[in-house]
Amino acid sequence: MGSGEAEPNSRCRLTQLETALEKTGLVILAAFHPGPDDDIPIPTGASRAETVVLAGNGGGSMWQNFASSRPAGELILPQ
Repeated sequence: MGSGEAEPNSRCRLTQLETALEKTGLVILAAFHPGPDDDIPIPTGASRAETVVLAGNGGGSMWQNFASSRPAGELILPQ
């Protein structure tokens, strides 16, 4: 594998994550394999962080999901 290329198993997992996020209206914005100098916290029970995935809003579908899942009634924002 060349530098920056994902392992085949990593691609499969990213596809699974992408499918799960799709239901919430989120998308994968970026993913990378951190190096020792990236100062990424080590997950509990792991020896290192293998892949970091940044997910976020990629369009209006997240807001539709948010609106449909919040409790009914007036939304009161703090001042």
